[in-house]
Amino acid sequence: MAREYWNYVDCINNENLSLIETSLSEILIKEDFRRISNLPDDLLTEEINFYSREEIYWQLIREVLLIGLFSGASDWTFIKTQPKEFLCRRGKNDLKPRLSKLATQIKSRAFHWSVYQDNYGILLEVDEKGNVFVSGSHYLSDESEKNLFYQETINYNQEWKFHLLNMPEEIREAIKPETRKELEKKSIRLNELYTLNNQGVDTFEEIMELTIGIGTIADTSLWRAIGNSSPVWRKSGFYNVKQNEEEKIKANGGRLLYFKTPEYYKQLKSFSLFELIPKY
Repeated sequence: MAREYWNYVDCINNENLSLIETSLSEILIKEDFRRISNLPDDLLTEEINFYSREEIYWQLIREVLLIGLFSGASDWTFIKTQPKEFLCRRGKNDLKPRLSKLATQIKSRAFHWSVYQDNYGILLEVDEKGNVFVSGSHYLSDESEKNLFYQETINYNQEWKFHLLNMPEEIREAIKPETRKELEKKSIRLNELYTLNNQGVDTFEEIMELTIGIGTIADTSLWRAIGNSSPVWRKSGFYNVKQNEEEKIKANGGRLLYFKTPEYYKQLKSFSLFELIPKY
């Protein structure tokens, strides 16, 4: 039973939103991004249909970088960006991803978590010194790309789990992928349930529970432990930001940062992981 669940979030172990905002601004200004106070009026929409939404999305992703900062649990701040996975990418002429630069600058550990198509996940960790470790897998089948997460090498023989950061045991256990034995046990039980279902027994709820992907399970665990169960954790993007939504985010303690993109960044090409990546 196929499901589709996707999410992308950055987390940094520092609750000082002002410090994070200032540090991000300094990093991006050095890349020639320019801080602006609001979205341009033509991109700030109240009601948009499917076609105008897509058009606005591609215009927005080329012209404006959006970053949302939100207070999480246990001294964590979580970050949503558009384009997605922006902090996992290296800035122009940089040797490490932007999240590594941010962690080093504010001396705090951080990680990025992506879940694709319910069952695939990538965990990019960075420590206070900027060291990077990537584990997990994405859904690409191209051999030339399957061992890379943008410009970072995936430790492909490693399942996604915290290798670099010393996280609480309950979080480590919560996001740990299922073992082969656990998967085999689940498969046997699903076959039993499908057989019963074909015989007229209602097994729908248990089937639905067992077919929730391991990526979704891990994401839900992180959402509760670090995301403070905030609905923004699962927000897919800011392409439909409206004035009242922006005010609501600010009223709940969140911050939206806007940056005008530099000219070189607007020269975009297709990238197979998710959306677009700049040509540099």
